[in-house]
Amino acid sequence: MVDSSFFGTHHRCHLRTRSGERITVHLPQSQEPQPGAELDLRLARGCVVVLPDA
Repeated sequence: MVDSSFFGTHHRCHLRTRSGERITVHLPQSQEPQPGAELDLRLARGCVVVLPDA
């Protein structure tokens, strides 16, 4: 994990995959993300939104 911000209802985290891609995820309040931590993500296909690079 590169960094995170708390938004009251969730943590917005910026991640870098092993292949170097950047992704943004929202984690529940109960999580305590730490910069530099390695996360194991499992996603339901219908929950993923892919946006083009700006």
